[in-house]
Amino acid sequence: MLVHNIMRNDTSFPSHIATDPVLFYLVTEFKRFHDVSTTAPHIDFGCMNALRIQQLLTDTSATINKHLLVYVSTAVMLVLGVTGGICSGKSTVARILQENGATIIDADKLGHRTYERGTPCYTKLVEHFGDSIVDEQGEINRRVLGTIVFSSPEKMKELQNIVWPQIRNLIVSGLEELKAQGVKVVVLEAAVMIEAGWQDLVSTLWVISVNKDVALKRLMTRNSLSEGGALNRINAQISNEERCSFANLVIDNSDDDSMQAFEDKVKSAYNTLLV
Repeated sequence: MLVHNIMRNDTSFPSHIATDPVLFYLVTEFKRFHDVSTTAPHIDFGCMNALRIQQLLTDTSATINKHLLVYVSTAVMLVLGVTGGICSGKSTVARILQENGATIIDADKLGHRTYERGTPCYTKLVEHFGDSIVDEQGEINRRVLGTIVFSSPEKMKELQNIVWPQIRNLIVSGLEELKAQGVKVVVLEAAVMIEAGWQDLVSTLWVISVNKDVALKRLMTRNSLSEGGALNRINAQISNEERCSFANLVIDNSDDDSMQAFEDKVKSAYNTLLV
């Protein structure tokens, strides 16, 4: 009875929270633990259900408040991050999730847009890396640019500092557009999710893991690279261990002979997430 009396007297809560003991308790606990006001302009607990608030309260990561703000900013839209190393199967996962109703934002495709002639990013890249990265049609040759940056950590960092902020802007714009359209589930597929610090844009993060030897074999075949060239690209990434330390879920995709089993794991994880 005391709890209900408190709820009725606290007009700062949305009505559905003020009349629900579970939601009221969870929001009150969040306020107490994180000193967040329900009336702050960037917080709208009215968009949150009990499960999501509970997840936030039990999340022990240092980025809990970022997760909250991103979730709130996308209202009831779930943003699932999918990342992994080269040839881990990120795009396969995105395809499976799209076939099961999710909307996809592909950060790599957005990266292609930032390289287009006439964009600020295009100009910065040519000024920084020289005309040798421009092909006969006046477009940036990503293969040539790749040979430059994958052999030099310093050059790679310079490229990232130019391109990543532009890609993030496109991601945020895309999320805002999809939210306005009423989309319920978005998958953000990004190879550099963690390196670029974009995990604060997602509600939950899946890492697709693959054994380094398997990734090497796949990359050599897919890109017609020598073993040394493929290794340079793999070694330019963060390790599987570091990537997985950020994950809410890790799905291994090292067995090329069990694609159906891999697809079943992805579908099962997705269905569990939506419950």
